[in-house]
Amino acid sequence: MARQNPYDGDDFDQKIFTIPVTGGVRLWGPELDVVSCPEFQRLAGIKQLGTADAVFRGAVHTRFEHSLGALHEAERLIRALQNNPSTTVEVNARAHQLARMAALLHDVTHIPFGHSLEDEFRLLIRHDENWGRRQRILYDSSIGQTLRARLGSDWFTEFQAVVETSEDAAVADLPHPFVSDIVGNTVCADMLDYVPRDLRACGMPVSIGDRFLDFFTITPETALAKKDRQRMALNLDKRGMPRPDVESEVIKLLSHRYELVERVYFHHAKNSASVMLARAVSEAGIGTGASDAHFDGLSDEMLLLAIEDARIARALGVKLQRRTRAQRTLAGELAQRVRHRALYKIGYLGVHDDLADQADALWDAYKDPAARLALEDKLADAAGLSPGKVLAHVPPPKMLLKLAEVRVLTHRRRVVTLEEWDRLHSGRATALNDAHRRLWRMAMYVHPEASDDQRRLVCAASEDEFGVPSRYVKPARSGTYLREVFDQHSGRYGWTSEDWRFVEEQAALDFGHGPDDAVAALQTLIGLREKLS
Repeated sequence: MARQNPYDGDDFDQKIFTIPVTGGVRLWGPELDVVSCPEFQRLAGIKQLGTADAVFRGAVHTRFEHSLGALHEAERLIRALQNNPSTTVEVNARAHQLARMAALLHDVTHIPFGHSLEDEFRLLIRHDENWGRRQRILYDSSIGQTLRARLGSDWFTEFQAVVETSEDAAVADLPHPFVSDIVGNTVCADMLDYVPRDLRACGMPVSIGDRFLDFFTITPETALAKKDRQRMALNLDKRGMPRPDVESEVIKLLSHRYELVERVYFHHAKNSASVMLARAVSEAGIGTGASDAHFDGLSDEMLLLAIEDARIARALGVKLQRRTRAQRTLAGELAQRVRHRALYKIGYLGVHDDLADQADALWDAYKDPAARLALEDKLADAAGLSPGKVLAHVPPPKMLLKLAEVRVLTHRRRVVTLEEWDRLHSGRATALNDAHRRLWRMAMYVHPEASDDQRRLVCAASEDEFGVPSRYVKPARSGTYLREVFDQHSGRYGWTSEDWRFVEEQAALDFGHGPDDAVAALQTLIGLREKLS
């Protein structure tokens, strides 16, 4: 029989929190104390899906709810492991406590719009790699003090090891390696909570079966490879007979996650808000390593207001770096537009089918914030727009790809990954990964008040820059930036098709950097043709 109180023998209080989707979540003494800490309470001001509520207006659920939900899912996984008769490794009280607490605190170092600012735009160090932030928010905070006081220094040292360890070789050295899988593998407490929660908040309610939980076990200590010992795994065959029904439930979970990526994470309007936010943070001067701590106590709304109004920033203790008046104005305008959902519009869209062979190179070229800003302003200049009126979204090629790395324990006691097992059976996990890769796209966003001609110039300049035509948006009329400028001004200056053929022959001519320069060069060149003729 699975234990209920993970702190058996101690007289700890308990309390049930009722949250959407999950229902009742029972917390015990030290967990209640942790939730009361200000570093944890701040999660109630950080939306789980960042800027997605610009499109899906119900997606305002927070990392506070998700963290409680993840603890609940960790408890379900623990009970499944304890109740599985094939589990030969004990899930003792210490492992039980560590799994629950690690799930509760797995997102505690998140900041407002963290995935956008860290993963997509590289303005800050990723939350799970940001050792300074982890030290401040988790170890040296009231959370760390509470854990040491209530559970002891030895317990806390083991907890730190669980939190900081992710590579297989290091996980193998933990006292309870399976705890790491409960919290952070592919099919884990985190995913089991956020997939149904995020979909429900976005108006796409789903029913995810949980029968597959009964087939989770812990691999034996005698597994051939050390990295595969005492790890959480699925039993997907029975006396040699594959269990596709169990695999189907797991694939269904992964399919729902794919739907989130397809419909929510890569929605063009959601990404518009993200690029606006990133440029606002850059222009305000609060997105660099030296000022990383300024994000620790901010909610989503507080961050936007601090960027928008320097007086609010001072009141919140956010020290803005020295910026020009133009930079401060641009940052404030962008932050205000995000708050009011006055979003930029797509001016160019390049998709995976056209750019697959360039995706890695494009990411390498523009993942650096300075390189991306230079691209944005180059395209703005090409359309006669001021800096910040064109913004670029160039995500990592493998952004949000979730490989099926959960382990499978075969009837012969071999340990393989679900992807390896799947390739020998249905191939559905492989097909999902291929579909996921094809979701990748890059976009250039243009200020909504830009004229139609200016948007066409951005599109044409982007097509020249990346070498492939735009999808989704109205394409440039003529395919190249210079021809677009020629066509936009041919009526005014009486230019003809013969004039254009002459221009095309002058491939080495420098036409400047913007529409005014290009028009002046065209006038000079066509004037020369008229003299020669």
